[in-house]
Amino acid sequence: ILLIFFLYKKREGNLVAYVFFVLFLFSLAYVNLWYGLYFMEIYEVWNVPIILISFPYEYLIGTGFYFYIKSQWKESPPFYRKEFYLFIPALAFGLLELYWSIISIQAGDTSLYRELEASGFYTVNEVVRFTFYIVLCILAMRFLSKVKGNHKLTAKEERNIEWLTLLSRV
Repeated sequence: ILLIFFLYKKREGNLVAYVFFVLFLFSLAYVNLWYGLYFMEIYEVWNVPIILISFPYEYLIGTGFYFYIKSQWKESPPFYRKEFYLFIPALAFGLLELYWSIISIQAGDTSLYRELEASGFYTVNEVVRFTFYIVLCILAMRFLSKVKGNHKLTAKEERNIEWLTLLSRV
């Protein structure tokens, strides 16, 4: 999160790329914070169970990274309208988590989440999310190889493409 604030002061040039990079970084920071609190057995923050704080970080990590890569090259075509459908899983999961949070708050407990875990929902969600990440990585690598093949690049741009390709594979 500190890196986001540092980058805010340094932001220059491509504002769209900056916004998507911040989305990617914030989602990563959120997942690390959430798991850090969970493994330190801190289950509440200001008397609010952390499980009730809904943010669809699972799906925004990959989407933010994909759009960050796409926004790197101004010469390439802008985002296609159909690419914004990649935000639908995050929106759907975020609304679902918000609904569950509201139900849990009204019931006064978090037993709904234990029931969801016992039903295998989270396992299925992990498989769907992993598949979504693979699709996004393939799309990102295809885009990067297209840029590399269709543009005359400087040495710095070529290093950036190599780095982003390597990061997409991870």
